[in-house]
Amino acid sequence: MPSSGHEDVCLIRGDQGRAIRALLDRIADKWALLIIATLHTQRLRFTSLQRRIPGISQRMLSLTCASSNAVGS
Repeated sequence: MPSSGHEDVCLIRGDQGRAIRALLDRIADKWALLIIATLHTQRLRFTSLQRRIPGISQRMLSLTCASSNAVGS
């Protein structure tokens, strides 16, 4: 018997939750969440995005965006 209502959703999909876990693996890190929240209301160029996220390096922003693009493609 499932311990939460969400486990039923995983079982209905027939993949034992692999799709949901893969999605959470992609968005559940600190920088990805900040990028998503920042881009939620508007599109920004790379430099503008970097200025709006305190503490993120150019390299980390680039890696996180590239990872997100690979998943979204």
